[in-house]
Amino acid sequence: MARSRPRGAARAGLLLLALAAAALGLAAAAAPVVYDNFAQALDAQAPNGYATAKRLVDFLGLRPAYSNPAYVATLLVPNDKAFEQLAAGSGVSVDGLLSMAAGNPLLRRMLSNALAYNTIPGQVVGQFQFAEGQKFKTAYQGKELTAKRDASGVYLTGALDTRGVPAKIVAGNFRTKAGVAHGVNAALIPFTLPRTLG
Repeated sequence: MARSRPRGAARAGLLLLALAAAALGLAAAAAPVVYDNFAQALDAQAPNGYATAKRLVDFLGLRPAYSNPAYVATLLVPNDKAFEQLAAGSGVSVDGLLSMAAGNPLLRRMLSNALAYNTIPGQVVGQFQFAEGQKFKTAYQGKELTAKRDASGVYLTGALDTRGVPAKIVAGNFRTKAGVAHGVNAALIPFTLPRTLG
């Protein structure tokens, strides 16, 4: 005659099974999203504070390049507040800045160069792979950005950023098939935008 398991042991076994199933469910839910390309990542994150970045990419005609699934790069994407601060430094709103750039090839080129300066081409650098003092060549004439780390997070600063304002990674590791994007709270620029736009 088979001996029956004590009820306590049976309950413990069921509890362990339930916990294991829950753990597996959490692991599946936590699996990171991998976007096909940077354009898809921007589209998905636009409602989360990156609508201006998406708008600027479209305005500058960069969507085809950003739609390339083989584009290997690390993008530092300024959030909406960062672009608002950038425009305010020139005495205009983001709408005003883009409106002026539409009829001003020089200003349009400056905005394109600003995006290039926030791009590390040919490298995929995760948020916590930035090492203190490490330098990265950007897509803007090979000019460099420098990584800084402290207890509060990871920052990138540009040697040519005349404002001396570092960009902190505030939302990291948006993966694409060939690259990664990080949301930052400041737009690193290799020049100073004119202060007399408004």
